[in-house]
Amino acid sequence: MKKRIYLAVLLSFLLVIQGCNYTVASTTVNIIGSVIAIAKADLPSLESTGIIPAVDIVAVNAFLAVAGTLDSQAASCIVAAKAATNNKSAFLACFQVFSTGLLQSSELAALRLLNPSTQKQTQLWVAAITTALNSIIVAFGGTVPASASAVSVSPEYQAFMNRVKADHKANPHRVM
Repeated sequence: MKKRIYLAVLLSFLLVIQGCNYTVASTTVNIIGSVIAIAKADLPSLESTGIIPAVDIVAVNAFLAVAGTLDSQAASCIVAAKAATNNKSAFLACFQVFSTGLLQSSELAALRLLNPSTQKQTQLWVAAITTALNSIIVAFGGTVPASASAVSVSPEYQAFMNRVKADHKANPHRVM
């Protein structure tokens, strides 16, 4: 399962390098949707093996439901943005709303209260989703929102995002 999620994140990052357009925006939303679908599909086996205890399933399902709803809303927003303006600022707004909604949700906050094995598993999903969102937000010229999260950002990831931001600032007209 971890390989599938890592592959999804890598694919979204590679798409970001291709440019800022509708195809990249819609594919990124689809990749995030795939991460959510993988997480939902793996829940029964994670519960049966005891990695996620039954008492934690409600909170995990609530988070995945919110993430899925935000993903669907972002997909609709991207279609509307393409029809209205088809420019990167319109697509950026869709991802910023998604990111803000996800990172400020009470469902995400509830993940911090679960047992350590559940937290370890959910951190993988949250990290995959937020990495895809942060990558696309930076690619479309936005600023990654600062907010509390269920996952702590590794120094390596923070250094990477700082390099991406610095490169974008130094070369703002370069297509990523």
